[in-house]
Amino acid sequence: MRSTKRKIVEPPVYDYFKNFIFSNSGGHVWVGYRLKSKDLPINDINFFEEHNQNGKGLYDHDQYEYHQINIPEAFDIENQIGLLKDHYTQGELKDIADTYLDVTSNILVKEANSTRYRTYLFVKLTNVPLPSNPIEYVKMARQTFGHSLVEMFGFKEVSDKVVDSFIEQEEDLFAHLNLYESVERITEADYEVCTYFMYHPADPYLPTKELSSAEINEGAISNHNGYIKIEQRDRTHYIATLAMVDTPSSVFGASWIQKLQDSVSFPFMSQCRSRFENNEKDKRINRKMRKRLFQQEKDRSIKAEEEALFDEDEVLLFGQERLQGLHKGLNEGEQRLLRADIHLTVAADSLEELEKRVERLEYAHENSKFKLYRPEKDQLTYFNQGQIGSPFHYRVFEQTVSTGFIADLGMNLVHRLGNNVGFPLGRLVTSLKNIEDVAQAIQVNAQVVWLFLGLAKKAIPGASIANGNTLIVGPPGEGKSYLAKLIFLWSAFFGQKVLYLEPKNEMIEFVAEAREKYSHIPEFMALLDRIHFITINKKEENRGILDPLLFMEKEEAVSTARQVLYRLGKVHLHPEVQAAKELTINEAISSELKEAGRPCMSGAIQRIYAADKELAKTLESYSDGIGKVLIGTPESKVISFEHTINVVGMQGAQPATKEILDAGMETDDMRASAIVLEVMNKLVQVFSINKDEDAMVVIDEFKSIEDSPAGSFIIEDNLRKGRANGTDIVLLSQMLVDAANKDELISYKFAYKPKSDESIVDLLNYFDLAPNEANIQMIKQMKSGITLFSDHQGRKGLVAVDALFEEWHEMLKTTKQDNKQTQFALEMEKVG
Repeated sequence: MRSTKRKIVEPPVYDYFKNFIFSNSGGHVWVGYRLKSKDLPINDINFFEEHNQNGKGLYDHDQYEYHQINIPEAFDIENQIGLLKDHYTQGELKDIADTYLDVTSNILVKEANSTRYRTYLFVKLTNVPLPSNPIEYVKMARQTFGHSLVEMFGFKEVSDKVVDSFIEQEEDLFAHLNLYESVERITEADYEVCTYFMYHPADPYLPTKELSSAEINEGAISNHNGYIKIEQRDRTHYIATLAMVDTPSSVFGASWIQKLQDSVSFPFMSQCRSRFENNEKDKRINRKMRKRLFQQEKDRSIKAEEEALFDEDEVLLFGQERLQGLHKGLNEGEQRLLRADIHLTVAADSLEELEKRVERLEYAHENSKFKLYRPEKDQLTYFNQGQIGSPFHYRVFEQTVSTGFIADLGMNLVHRLGNNVGFPLGRLVTSLKNIEDVAQAIQVNAQVVWLFLGLAKKAIPGASIANGNTLIVGPPGEGKSYLAKLIFLWSAFFGQKVLYLEPKNEMIEFVAEAREKYSHIPEFMALLDRIHFITINKKEENRGILDPLLFMEKEEAVSTARQVLYRLGKVHLHPEVQAAKELTINEAISSELKEAGRPCMSGAIQRIYAADKELAKTLESYSDGIGKVLIGTPESKVISFEHTINVVGMQGAQPATKEILDAGMETDDMRASAIVLEVMNKLVQVFSINKDEDAMVVIDEFKSIEDSPAGSFIIEDNLRKGRANGTDIVLLSQMLVDAANKDELISYKFAYKPKSDESIVDLLNYFDLAPNEANIQMIKQMKSGITLFSDHQGRKGLVAVDALFEEWHEMLKTTKQDNKQTQFALEMEKVG
């Protein structure tokens, strides 16, 4: 760097070829690799044992110097929304869908983050190149002498040939690295992109075009208190570096950098420069650390010790035990200590935005035991040292850590969940510490989870089950129905025809309130107008709405009508005349179908009068209760599915419980209700008879339907045939045990916090999560609106469900909290 009025940074690299990088300083040779990202499971001790062990393997060569970098690769939310509008939204709701997607884009661009990161590892092959034979010695002497002249007179040179010894070293190193991690050699373009980003960190996206040498590291750089500024023709970049100045005594499963990347709504760069020193010095440092930790352990109270057993930032904190293991490893030559300089770099296109981002980053990690410091005077020094191929001289904030510590930072770990394309389900929750409600979880977590249930049955690569069947389980009031309605609304935007069987008739009430409150939003009014509500109750207007002879195809109509009349007529209670009564019913139905202009159940019952007056009167008696929905007239309006969204309210159907049946206290309305539920089961089968039509059936509290005669078979049959029929089945239940035997038929699983601690272990086992202390505490800390989610690939995570739009929240909610008395009581509950 020349000392002028405006300090100019001299790039440290004078040439690069393939993955070889040639440094200006000392004639050193670096090689670069890109580490493949790995999916991070939840609180999995075994995963981190293997991951950290593999991470140690990357640093086996203690004669080398290492430089690991995470470069953010911004996710273009606006482009994602554009793709959805161009290729996925369809049907009668497309106009509304596109409008809401535009609003979604505006919200997520400001609040959310779907940035992905590229992890690079650069290795300095030698401090002093050592030739292996006289010929190479001559080559290297020429190269070194020539390079000295370049440094002296300021000329540039081009490396047209890499010394053979370095090629052999690189090949050995590449093979060794791949024993532990999946790595690939970088290209010249990779190096250019990395360097370009360092000089253009406030640019929203990495370049995709071929870069000229002038473009890569352009800009006038000036040093300021706490930041540097890079001025270019079309943009000014404000950059601040925060150094790690303290670490926990021992970490395991912290994944600190990965969690930070998921927590903030802006991209940042992380770097770790590391080197080795003499092993004997490592042993002395380890002894000091053990002595200090031993004293700390003596001073801690028993209560504090118990509280430290679980820490979300460090899944396990072994302390003294782990340092003893390190001591043994150092003595046996199996482990080494690193001197590591770890720092994070934040950038923005204005100083005001830079300060906001630094503040958010510090807030995001304030509950961890890692400490960051923002140097006032050394920002330019950090910028210089952060460049690929630069010398590692500035060591003020250097930390002494084990080789496994670097892997534990989680730089190449990602917590992916859901689909790559779809609707925004909510935010990926990285930590539940100090989270009071779902709104706060959305605010402090920036990573968006995208979901597209309809794709699962199209055989997504990597999917464990090729269907879109979904289970949502949890106690009342936690958010099951809210989530289900959010899913089917977005799915309807993507062209799926939706049938929602709702047990309580709540949605129609909340929709009416939302319509009144948000009548000024035209797209919302248009959406509400497209929702077709059907209510199953005793009102006369619903007579015959489920009459099988009116709305089913002939064979299915005959079969269902017979079963309905058999059960309403209780013919099974009289075995001696059962066959005769069934024959009477069968003949009446056949005659009605042949002779009536518009066949219906009331017409069939009238035909029974001629053969069995008592049976006919029994059947006709059901016309006054809930049974009237089954017994239509030629004038009845039947259930229809011409609309995209169909909501069927089932509150009027109240079948007998098992206890009532066992006591023999079933009423006629209860019997009719059970039959209504059975007919509703058949509705699921005939809802979308066009196999080319993508459909979704949502069954809220499916257990009540499944417990009806033949209900279990029909639901399981639909789960199995859903893919062939082009239909996704979404089941909601309060009890996990209700769905335990359907695991092989479910692609997506959602679970809310159970009411009892005893149910937590069962829940973890169902999700294939280890019932360890960390996972148990995670479930205990879940709040209403936060769900445990397992996607089509079996990846798990916590999601704070977010409807994004205030009017949608009003429509989807299932609890009234808007009257003054309720609001006052809720505020009082927060006191203390």
